[in-house]
Amino acid sequence: MTENTKVTTVLLNGSWDFALDPERRGIPEKWYLKKLSDQVHLPGTTDSNGKGTGPEKENYRNLNRRNSYMGQAWYQKKIWIPDSFLGKHITLFLERCLWDTMLWVDDGFVGSGESLAAPHVFDLTDRAAPGEHVLTLMVDNSNLGDETAEEADTSGYRDLSSGFSRRRKRNCGGHHTAFLMSTNWNGVTGAMELRAQEPVRLEKADIYPTKELDALRIRLKIANQTGCEEEGELHFELKDELGSCLLSGEKKLPVTKAEVQYGSFFLELPEGMTQWSEFTPVLYHMEFVFRAGKRESHFTAAFGLRYLEIEDNHILLNGHRVFLRGTVENCTFPLTFAPPCDRASWDRIFKTAADYGLNHFRFHSFCPPEAAFDAADRAGFLLQIELGGSSCPDKPEEEEDSLFLRRELERILYCYGGHPSFGMLSMGNEQLVALHQPKMLEEHQKMLNEKVDYARKLDPRHLYTCTSHPCTRESNSDYFVSAWTMKGWDAARAGKMTGNRDFYLNAIMWGGPDPLDTCIYCTQPPTLAYDYDQGLTGADRPFICHEAGQWEVFPDVREIPRFCGVLEAGNL
Repeated sequence: MTENTKVTTVLLNGSWDFALDPERRGIPEKWYLKKLSDQVHLPGTTDSNGKGTGPEKENYRNLNRRNSYMGQAWYQKKIWIPDSFLGKHITLFLERCLWDTMLWVDDGFVGSGESLAAPHVFDLTDRAAPGEHVLTLMVDNSNLGDETAEEADTSGYRDLSSGFSRRRKRNCGGHHTAFLMSTNWNGVTGAMELRAQEPVRLEKADIYPTKELDALRIRLKIANQTGCEEEGELHFELKDELGSCLLSGEKKLPVTKAEVQYGSFFLELPEGMTQWSEFTPVLYHMEFVFRAGKRESHFTAAFGLRYLEIEDNHILLNGHRVFLRGTVENCTFPLTFAPPCDRASWDRIFKTAADYGLNHFRFHSFCPPEAAFDAADRAGFLLQIELGGSSCPDKPEEEEDSLFLRRELERILYCYGGHPSFGMLSMGNEQLVALHQPKMLEEHQKMLNEKVDYARKLDPRHLYTCTSHPCTRESNSDYFVSAWTMKGWDAARAGKMTGNRDFYLNAIMWGGPDPLDTCIYCTQPPTLAYDYDQGLTGADRPFICHEAGQWEVFPDVREIPRFCGVLEAGNL
């Protein structure tokens, strides 16, 4: 979506030395000081490289890994820093890692990373003089915390995948790390590169279209690692998709001694620009050149001319009501295990969805890579992203989890907030279903409301909701995602059992009885003479039906040969 077009890069794709570390001996034994004995290809995963502890035990609930591994794994590579990097700000950019990372350059520890949703970026400026160096990266997908803690009761789920355990570092992760969804991979995917930038540079530009769509508010982030003041000058051009310049201008931007400073200005737009929607997914580009002394940095920000808001219980896009026709993406990729980071894969996914008449994706408790947003921008899809918290929590959110999810929220909005397809964000899946714990629900609702308020302050370009199911009157959400109406669970259950759609919006009854016996779409004939207006009485916000199509199906054994990647269909 946004890129610094004059960053000097060194690609790190290719062969890396490698070692599995299931016993977690690498750190105390200083494996970063020795040459690792095995080899793998990156970007990739332990699964794609055929490394692991053997095939996963077959079970009926999910696909099985051909090379299962959960724990620490070490990756090592000799690199050459060119002379042109001297005096630059140097970073190592790793687009996707799962989950915790630690990095050494030669014999020195650089830092650690923790994000599931955003790139892991390490500052190498003080450790990467021109010449040869050794990068050693440890990736840990075990989420293991206190190794001495006794296993806690796991009967109360903190996450659909893992349950609650004191031995886990964090009791969250969502479908990024769900063991039952086959997504807990180890490795590095997407872009892997060294980047050299000017020590004084335009770091980022965010584009905020006004409600009238006749102007932009442009917010700039300027980084300064020199500690000196500079006279800065900004040149900008607005271009269409063909590269034609629609307008240009210049501004003086004095650079202070601060390491980071922000500035903003408004830009009136020329007439005739196309508004972004599913019917006209047109993108424009703002190209910036920032000069400070003899230093020059370039930055390009792509954007769609669109504005999302709520009015009269409807979602409006550019002043027009939107009818969302969507599906749920559960982070399941049978061939690669990890979500793809290339545009072509996501172009295919959204084209298939569009062929079925869809215009909306909900990403269940995870955030997809940048390529998914890029493809959705061009396909005209509106996406709902979700924090990777625990599903169906029955215990208060722990401080470590809350802090991690707050940082993850910041990273998601920082990295992907400028995409026009990024329409909505939920604070998690099914966060308020502990029905027999009113005190816990009250406290958790307050925490979710705080997250929504914080997100709005960070980025007003999106709509926010406390949870993807259920809806509550105490919520400060912009919109609801729910399987129940405002009448709540008791009415929902009664409506499900009787087939009364006035009380239940969904297709199944989770946890029984038999979904085939209670599914509205299986027990009621199709009709065009019915809608959900009566059931939505009292809803004072837009309402999106939650998980409306979970079908019982018989396996098709003819599909088994199609599972030819890193997962096998042992459940078929």
